Amino acid sequence: MAYFSLGYKHFKRLRQIYHVLSKYGFIEVVDWLQEGKVKKFVSDLFPQKTKKPLGERIRCALEELGPTFIKFGQILSTRGDLFPPEVIVELEKLQDAVPPFSFDEVKQILQEEFKGKKVFKKIDEKPLAAASIGQVHKAVLLNGDVVAVKIQRPGIKDLVEEDVQILFDIANFLESNFQEVKYYQPVDFVQQFAFTIRKEMDYLHEMRNAQKFARNFEKEETVRIPKTYPDFTTKRVLVLEFLEGKKITDCAKLSIEKRKKIVERGANAVMKQVLQHGFFQADPHAGNLLVLKNDVIGIVDFGMVGYLDESMREQLSDFFVSLITKDTQKLVDYFISNGMTPPDLDEAAFKIDLDELIDQYYGFSLKEMHLAEIVEDVFTVSRKHKIRMQPRLLLLFRLIVTLEGVGRKIYPQFNTIPVAKPYIEKILREKNSPSRLLKKSLNQAHSFSEAVARFPMQVSGLMSRAQKGELEIKVDHHGLDESVFRVDRAINKISLALMTTGLFLGSSILAQLEIPPLVLGLSWLAWVGFLFSGLLGFLLLVSILWSREI
Repeated sequence: MAYFSLGYKHFKRLRQIYHVLSKYGFIEVVDWLQEGKVKKFVSDLFPQKTKKPLGERIRCALEELGPTFIKFGQILSTRGDLFPPEVIVELEKLQDAVPPFSFDEVKQILQEEFKGKKVFKKIDEKPLAAASIGQVHKAVLLNGDVVAVKIQRPGIKDLVEEDVQILFDIANFLESNFQEVKYYQPVDFVQQFAFTIRKEMDYLHEMRNAQKFARNFEKEETVRIPKTYPDFTTKRVLVLEFLEGKKITDCAKLSIEKRKKIVERGANAVMKQVLQHGFFQADPHAGNLLVLKNDVIGIVDFGMVGYLDESMREQLSDFFVSLITKDTQKLVDYFISNGMTPPDLDEAAFKIDLDELIDQYYGFSLKEMHLAEIVEDVFTVSRKHKIRMQPRLLLLFRLIVTLEGVGRKIYPQFNTIPVAKPYIEKILREKNSPSRLLKKSLNQAHSFSEAVARFPMQVSGLMSRAQKGELEIKVDHHGLDESVFRVDRAINKISLALMTTGLFLGSSILAQLEIPPLVLGLSWLAWVGFLFSGLLGFLLLVSILWSREI
């Protein structure tokens, strides 16, 4: 790949990137992006100057490259399936704290966003915090409400877009030229990163996230979500209620009883997000949890969130249960069924490694097992066998590891498993409840019947295209009508059989619910279902016998 093939447009920024990579000893990366004399020129110009450990060099390089690459590194810190623990530890140290921009620029942005309208009675000149994308100032609205105002950094959008394009170019190059890299889909990873960081730069999106969190926790007395101010929020300015409290990590000097209560409340708030709401804060950072008056947990920063639908929460619960109960075959099946294994996976060797991993915890009680340690061990095995994990699962695992790490710093006896246990048990109970099974059966029956109903139309459409010469195949039409008739008749019988089975299953479930009035110990609804399923079954049998197809 030639030096200028990424485009003249980004030449200045590319030169900065190459300089930093070489400065921290990543000349091999520069080699990937160069060829011929240019490679030698770059190697001579930027010789390796450091003998620091790999993880530290990666972190330092990303920090020097600026906001986009810091955010990129924070996402990479979730990839325990790709990087060894020593690299992950360094990536987790990445801080997007940067020098604040001037108060004159703050006033200029507020002027532009609010069209000169006075919104604040007072705004502190000194920011509470300054990060790569924006900084936060404490302020007072005209009505007297004390608020936190997040203001986007000037020029950040253009810089991020340029860096994202460069990352796309590099990912495309790696995927096109290195087979071992292609399997991990770097282009898809950059696409996900681009989507995430663009959302994070839209403060209207963050406000809507905060509103959803508030709805989810509105009945919780131990959790507080800041109030939003839609009238004063734009894409570049976010106004939220100011929560007066301290970081959860600043509670280490409190009594052990107090620390235990605070950590368990914080952990419950996180587990409720993940396993009950399916909508969770995906930026695992201790500064995002505050301890307010009366030990209420305040949640802040809603720029990056994760989603888990009902099906994924069930799968996740099954995964954790398989880990805890040491069912390695179910773990292997989980990885395979979710399409996360390479085509050449040695399934037997993978299972043996999982067995060895699980054997380490043989005889341990739940209180003695730490989910974060188990997750780290799973990452180690997954790297060995080139298991590619789902992005949502990775975010969630990193959240659990961070939660347990922060919790144990404050209260050393903290363990995630007992906190997660009631939520997992509830999911499994609901998964196997009669109403859930009935719903699942009806959904599957509906999906299958729709597919069956579409099949004749699809066949007809295919034949129509063939008749119009739109297919590059030669079709012999002899006996086609009879074939279509036979297919249609077979499909009708399949549909009838499916309806009969679905009705019988539904009736069996209703029979267990004992919905009054009861007839001979069974719900009358169940009897009606059995009657109709029996009638349909009889008609199906007569139809098959009449056509002599058995």
